[in-house]
Amino acid sequence: MKEADEAMVPHTPSRMPVAVYPPLPPYTDHDLRLEKTTPRTAVIQSGDMRTSRQVEALAHHSAAVQQRTAEQLGQVQRQQDRLAAKTSEYLQAQHDRQSALLEQQQEMKRQMDEHRHYLEEWYRLLRAAEEAVGLQGQRLESLAEAVQPHLQVRGGGAASPADQRPPEAPSVTVAADTNLPVPPIYRGSSKKEKRDFMDSYAINSRRIKALNQGTQANIFVMPLSACIEQGTMVRICQFELFKEEKDVTETEWRDYFLSARIPDNTAYKTLDREVKNLCMDTGLRDAESRLSRLMADFYEIADRLNIEHMVQAEPKKVVGYLVEALRPPAFKASVRDQLGRQSHKTTKSNIKLFLKWSVES
Repeated sequence: MKEADEAMVPHTPSRMPVAVYPPLPPYTDHDLRLEKTTPRTAVIQSGDMRTSRQVEALAHHSAAVQQRTAEQLGQVQRQQDRLAAKTSEYLQAQHDRQSALLEQQQEMKRQMDEHRHYLEEWYRLLRAAEEAVGLQGQRLESLAEAVQPHLQVRGGGAASPADQRPPEAPSVTVAADTNLPVPPIYRGSSKKEKRDFMDSYAINSRRIKALNQGTQANIFVMPLSACIEQGTMVRICQFELFKEEKDVTETEWRDYFLSARIPDNTAYKTLDREVKNLCMDTGLRDAESRLSRLMADFYEIADRLNIEHMVQAEPKKVVGYLVEALRPPAFKASVRDQLGRQSHKTTKSNIKLFLKWSVES
């Protein structure tokens, strides 16, 4: 109570007492500095923790962005690689197509050059034929003038005016341009191609012969050596005939192509197998057409197998093939029964008699 009394100051009854505290002890500057910096350090430490978390979040975000960017770049690179591969394939295809077109153009140009040379040669021959015909017409006119006085003397004087006709100039008919038969050009190597070429060449020769008979012009048949493509001729001369082109005669060329007509005696088994599918076309209305079609189908098989000679060499066997191909079955059975009789012994060994008899049956 003594200390409390000492701390109290005198007061009057009308006023409240005032507490008097002892003075504070003295503080050093160091203590004051610590009290001021300690709260600031705590604030700085909490701020560093937030900054660290933000930095880590930014680092994770940056890593994710970089990973996505790398994946997108990889996708872009793969797309560019695929596009480059497709572009390369497209360019190669275009190059191949251009090369093929260029080869076709060169082949067409070569064929056009051959055709132009051929037309020039034909034109030269036609001009020569026209000049020859014109010269012959002049000679005929001169001969007619020379013979005219003798005819008037033998006829009893001059002919009447009604019988006098102006001399007619000899007519010259020359087939030109597309009216001329165009000879075939051989470019093959197999026997079938040789046979097809010779068939076309024979047709061309017959057409020219018909033109020569119907006109006063003389159209020449192209030799075989002039109907062979140049590259094919070089190959044949070097590796088949073993001669220079200039040393091969027309007879040798003819024998070369006709050698493809030598029959193939090893194809009979193939013929027996293929004629099993041969049958008469019953869709045709008349018997003559049916037999004609049947014979044409058989000959096509024989020609393809290069044994068409058997039509003349083995007619009995051919008749047997044709009988097996007859339709309907009742008609075939009837024909087979009648051919087995003695009266038709000659018919079953003669193709002409068999066809005529079958049409009449």
